[in-house]
Amino acid sequence: MDTADILHAIRSGADAVMLVGCKFGECDYETGNRTAKRHVDFAKRVLDSIGVGSNRVEMFFCSAAESDKLVAAITEMTRRVEELPSNPLK
Repeated sequence: MDTADILHAIRSGADAVMLVGCKFGECDYETGNRTAKRHVDFAKRVLDSIGVGSNRVEMFFCSAAESDKLVAAITEMTRRVEELPSNPLK
């Protein structure tokens, strides 16, 4: 996942973008989750700077065995989207 992909989704009208990655130190791709987190953090700064809001993008970390954490992350993003106004870039 690249910063451009995240911003493209928002620019295309998505109300939010949620990324889920492996826990740090448990990624098969070694640094993939850390790289994705840097892209998410940069996308949040861009969205804040243009007035769209960084709360539209979030990254969560959990292992394949932590389905409860995944459900909680999805619930959190769903709640967040329901509380946000529509994407002003729609």
